[in-house]
Amino acid sequence: MICKSSLIRRGIAVAAAGAAALVLAACGGSGDSTAGHDSHTGASPSAAALTPASQGQHNAADIAFAQGMIPHHRQAVEMADLAPSRAESAR
Repeated sequence: MICKSSLIRRGIAVAAAGAAALVLAACGGSGDSTAGHDSHTGASPSAAALTPASQGQHNAADIAFAQGMIPHHRQAVEMADLAPSRAESAR
C-alpha cells in the first residue's frame, strides 16, 4: 500500500512539473511582434535585470541571498538526518 501511494505521489509530482514547464515555456518568447506579442516592445525590465547575472556579475542582493541560503540548507540537511530516528512512520 505504501508503495502504491508513493507511486501516485511521484506521478502527481511529475505531472505538476510537466504542467509547470509548459506554463513557463508559454510565458517565454522572442519579444518581437511576429511571435504574437504585438503589444510587447523592447526588452522587458526582468530581462534587463538578468543581463548582469548572465555575464557572471553579482550585485549585493545576490550575495546576501546566497549567504542567507547557506544556513537554511545546512538546517535542511540536519533535519533530513534526524528524520529516520524521529519520524512516526516511514512515509
